[in-house]
Amino acid sequence: MIIFYDTETTGFKPAHIVELASVIVSHEGEQWYYQEYAKPPCPIEPGASEIHGITMEKVANCDTSEQVAAQWRKNIHEISGGLGPYYFVAHNNRFDQPVVEQYGPLPAGSRFICTLRLSRKFYPDAENHKLETMYKLLGSGRPRKAHSALDDVIMGYEILEHFLRSHSIEQLADFCSESQQLTVMPFGKHKGLPMAQVPLSYMEFMLGLPDLDPDVRKTFEAQRFQRAGIR
Repeated sequence: MIIFYDTETTGFKPAHIVELASVIVSHEGEQWYYQEYAKPPCPIEPGASEIHGITMEKVANCDTSEQVAAQWRKNIHEISGGLGPYYFVAHNNRFDQPVVEQYGPLPAGSRFICTLRLSRKFYPDAENHKLETMYKLLGSGRPRKAHSALDDVIMGYEILEHFLRSHSIEQLADFCSESQQLTVMPFGKHKGLPMAQVPLSYMEFMLGLPDLDPDVRKTFEAQRFQRAGIR
């Protein structure tokens, strides 16, 4: 079973669900769409509202974040009949996975795939690797509203389908289970620069950040050893 999911949240810290959506694809290939707004246990940060357009007033009469997440997990269980394997996919799974898991565990043995990481790996020279950019490049390109959770999962699932034309779902999960080396810097002031040309001083600074992207961390560490003449 494949579950492509997306959350819109109150912000980063804390990050509680204000919208949760997914396309759930059964073992037989049938598709179910799920989308709910949620009332969070804390205020929505103004910056977050500016991005996704969701306010406390809009979700005042909705089920709580915990209730919405619980219903989502129940739907997955009922559709699957409790039978795996389960592949949870998101565009930046590093953010979305802990958001949903704070309300309860996902099925045992679940595997996780990140289309953002796949995009960086297989399309390093793309203008950027944002969901809407990769959708225009790899998907149907039909207009969608970015930062609407349901539109985001529709775009994201089309991106996933592109990768599934050349790789099995298991291969994609294997790829995402380990940190990967990148060839091009994906963000920041050196965005788009080949990794071999990123200044070592910048790498050393970034390596001191506790929440550095794991693929970038692995690449920087490899570059540091290479430049020190260590193989």
